Amino acid sequence: MKKGMVKECRNKGSYFELQLIVGNKTQNHRIGISSADAQLLRKNTVCEFEENRGTLTKLCVNGKEIALKKPDKNDQSRKNTVGDQKITKKTEKEDSSKSAKAPYNFVPINKNVVKAKNQNRGVEGIESYPEIPSFDRYHEGLNTGYIDLNIKALTPLYIRDAYTQDEENKASEAKKRGEKWENPDFFSPGGTPKIPGSSLRGMVRNLLEIASCSQMKHVEDKRFYYRKVAVRGRYQSLMIERNRNRNDGLRPATQAGWLRKENGKHYIYPLEEQQIYRIDAKASGDFWEVVLKDEGDKKYSEKLAKFAFYPVSFIPAKEGVHSHRGGKIKLSYAFIESNRLVMSHEKAELDSNYKKGYLILSGSMGRNKHLHPLIHCPKDEGRMEIDQDLIESYTADISREPKADLFKMLEKYPSGVPCFYLIDNKGNIKSFGHTPLFRLAYDKKVKDHLPPEHKADTVIDFTEAIFGNADKFAGRVFFEDTKIVDNPGQCQELSPKILSTPKPTTIQHYLEQESTELADWNDDNTYIRGYKLYWHRKTPKEGDYAWEATEEEINEAKSQYTRIKPIYEKATFSGRIRFENLSDVELGALLFVLDLPTGCAHKIGMGKPLGLGSIKVTPTLVIAKYSNENGEAGRYAKLFANGHWYLPVYKNQGIKVFKDLFAEHMLPELKENESDYWNTFRMRELRAMLNFDEQRMAQRDWLERTRYQTPKEFECRLSSPNEVLDAAGINYEKQ
Repeated sequence: MKKGMVKECRNKGSYFELQLIVGNKTQNHRIGISSADAQLLRKNTVCEFEENRGTLTKLCVNGKEIALKKPDKNDQSRKNTVGDQKITKKTEKEDSSKSAKAPYNFVPINKNVVKAKNQNRGVEGIESYPEIPSFDRYHEGLNTGYIDLNIKALTPLYIRDAYTQDEENKASEAKKRGEKWENPDFFSPGGTPKIPGSSLRGMVRNLLEIASCSQMKHVEDKRFYYRKVAVRGRYQSLMIERNRNRNDGLRPATQAGWLRKENGKHYIYPLEEQQIYRIDAKASGDFWEVVLKDEGDKKYSEKLAKFAFYPVSFIPAKEGVHSHRGGKIKLSYAFIESNRLVMSHEKAELDSNYKKGYLILSGSMGRNKHLHPLIHCPKDEGRMEIDQDLIESYTADISREPKADLFKMLEKYPSGVPCFYLIDNKGNIKSFGHTPLFRLAYDKKVKDHLPPEHKADTVIDFTEAIFGNADKFAGRVFFEDTKIVDNPGQCQELSPKILSTPKPTTIQHYLEQESTELADWNDDNTYIRGYKLYWHRKTPKEGDYAWEATEEEINEAKSQYTRIKPIYEKATFSGRIRFENLSDVELGALLFVLDLPTGCAHKIGMGKPLGLGSIKVTPTLVIAKYSNENGEAGRYAKLFANGHWYLPVYKNQGIKVFKDLFAEHMLPELKENESDYWNTFRMRELRAMLNFDEQRMAQRDWLERTRYQTPKEFECRLSSPNEVLDAAGINYEKQ
């Protein structure tokens, strides 16, 4: 078999265009492969292949043979499988409409971490960290100075102003009244609009972490929660009891209990009887409508709040099998008829045929939900303590409906609230929730899906070496606020559209998906997708794809909207980054992510998904002179010159020289054969995300591709950044 280098593997809709370098020649092949195999080719620069008359007949990467089929650009019958659903691609237009849409994408996480270089000979490092120069002097051979920044807003820009004490009080008082008050002003300390140094620092650090192949540091070590009632797998096996007899119905495997907080700890008390009943209720706006019958068999209804529980009296029923969805599903439960249920405990206190219990109501979960659990009262003994780690995991669930949060309910009802739970084989509580089929935590945490080199505590990478570590050593870069120098004005106070986005539990987006079967947060062999960045878009303020909310939208959900006053595009800012004792390669890394290639731009501030915050940064490098040269005194050799502080510097130093030194250091570290670091796989993906084409980014096609998805579209997988640009017909190499 022949060997070749993979230069490109581009998605052309119904086929992929593979570009191989064989010897000194370039070969182009049109091949039919899966998206997962295309990703595999992009990540591995070396492949083996066989060909017949210029057509690939066999293709292997890392010993794996990639399935090839003859591509047909006019093929109308190709099918993809997403989960258990088959999607037929009838036309190229429909193909585009079914691909995942999102205002964000991911730069793949680096599997290898590049360590920071040890200091050159003669430069004393700090104790235990030879990569970091001592902080007691300016070292010969290292660079100290500053980078002047000129920043131009390419789209409207917004960073919220800090609150004064009076404004803090206003916000606090509004919160007490159940309202919201916000300061809509742009960040303007002293009355001058500025981009905070902290915002610039975060932006630069994130890009430097990507470009220098550093460890992904800021990852929350927590578990995500999920609910997959209709999908066979782990959730069903844990949460649903299946009987061997097919005629028996399904029932939840959870038990009902009573959650209480006592002496700072949380306990679940068992019930007087462990039988979960069901009653029927229909959704009516923010309420559930329960139809009851009085003693004269006359119907009447009660409207009960969602996400609440109520004391009831009921006559117990026997469990039976009930058919649902036209007989497709059989469920086992005890159903309480409307004439056997009375609101409040009073009836049970007067009539021994009735039992006391609690009716538990949740959200509507679509139009089909109508059954709600009813449970017995709790015992006063037999409590089981909930482990603190489990409590912290529960409270960290970002996707849970706040009204369904048991701990928030417990603040309102300190005597206790009903709950449901699972126990392990030792009798300990291993999970709990608001309803019988509650959201379940994945076994694995987020950090379990980082590549091994990202988990090592002893590694000092470029990002940490430059920006510092709060527990180990200080940073050597310092970001000043950038002041506005050309102010075209600000928008009137307005509300942007709500930024609704798929959460990290949307595994189609947030995890690497290498096969047709979706991997989730419990899988052992998948990594997180990478670094999340937002596309540049020239979004109109009004009309289709507008970033400003309409009055109708605001009136429907006033409490969910915020108020802002963005600065118009074309505003310019001026500021400075200071640095001390950086090596040539470290300074090159910093400049590499500041001085971007032609046609690229940065993103900063609020509203990035809506198109706000695109900026063009133009850096100017100034290096201080600390040694005497050519008869001229170095810094601190004298204090004054011509009545001013003596500050000898090398102005307008060649930025490209330092950037090239950084790139030349990275290529062999990553064993890349490219001559241009921006042509490596991850850097091409980064460059795609930084691409700013003002004309194309304003076109309807691009705005449609980079809008937020509707909930029904979340099942679609996310293409890679370069695949998105290819599908949109955007080639940044020709800009």
